[in-house]
Amino acid sequence: GWNVSVQRIAVREGVAVLDDRSISPRATVTLAGLTLDASALQWPLAQPLQFSGAAAVASRPPQASLSFTGSATASAASATVTLSRLALGTAGPYLARYLQPTLAGSLSANFGLDWQAAQAPGGAGTLQLLVSSLTLDGLSL
Repeated sequence: GWNVSVQRIAVREGVAVLDDRSISPRATVTLAGLTLDASALQWPLAQPLQFSGAAAVASRPPQASLSFTGSATASAASATVTLSRLALGTAGPYLARYLQPTLAGSLSANFGLDWQAAQAPGGAGTLQLLVSSLTLDGLSL
């Protein structure tokens, strides 16, 4: 098999477009000014991969921001995430069939994500969201 080792990867001023066409209206979110740093990349993974990054979330004003840091192996990952001033309207396409009025305001949050792969073939993995703070500002319908 292949063995690959990369000491460091760095992305600067990247752009990622998340375009979900499985719903109507479709949801599109653009991450601009994306930075991503990763170190200790190996395949097969012999030690945890370390990563961090940040981006501006181009939605509606005010401009939102996202930052994260964490580590991952082939069977587990954890990350801490900070989200600031995300327009609640970003979730509009997902809520449209459940919520008639338009949702307005912004969301800021600090949270952790912990993922564990299934322990046995065909089993279920786990994903935990651990919210340490969540603020809704200017919430209105």
